[in-house]
Amino acid sequence: MLTNLHETCTIRPCLRRSSLLICTHRGFDGMPHHDRTNDMASTFSRTYSTLALVAAMAAAPMVATAATDGPSDHDSPRHHQKMHRGHGMQDSWGGPMLRGLNLTQAQQDQVFKIRHDQAQAFYDQHKALRAARKSLHELTTADSFDQAKAQEAAQAMGQADAQLALLRAQTQAQIRAVLTPEQRQQLADRQTAHRSAGEQRAN
Repeated sequence: MLTNLHETCTIRPCLRRSSLLICTHRGFDGMPHHDRTNDMASTFSRTYSTLALVAAMAAAPMVATAATDGPSDHDSPRHHQKMHRGHGMQDSWGGPMLRGLNLTQAQQDQVFKIRHDQAQAFYDQHKALRAARKSLHELTTADSFDQAKAQEAAQAMGQADAQLALLRAQTQAQIRAVLTPEQRQQLADRQTAHRSAGEQRAN
């Protein structure tokens, strides 16, 4: 009977909040045959390094795609048309306001055409307005203020705002012309209620 053979087990810290149970076997002379701590730690280290490399390689194409993509779809006329149809923005004039007016199919087609025809003009003016605002902001934060360029940017902003106001008025007039007198009255009542609600929220 091997009475001198005994086994001692110790708990040693391992990677990421886990514990590694290491059993050290001792022979007749009381010396450990082999301590596997270093070998297993090395194996874990190589495994995590490999996984990190694979993850980085998988993410690289997505990062490259994001970096090389062109302008966002939010800056396109097509996106502007989607806003007109889906959200009833002030530029499109209508949307939820026209719901419940029982528009005929012919009226719906006419309203859609009006918005579609105006979409590019709205997009161009919004683009000009954003560019002017950006230019004015950059001039404001520059080390030296250029009065002439700032005035030019401010004038560009004013011109774009004026063009947008004109486009809105044209769009509203064209859409109202499609409605019947009863529908116009219903729309006017809704607009009045909407303005009153906005004023109450502001107060």
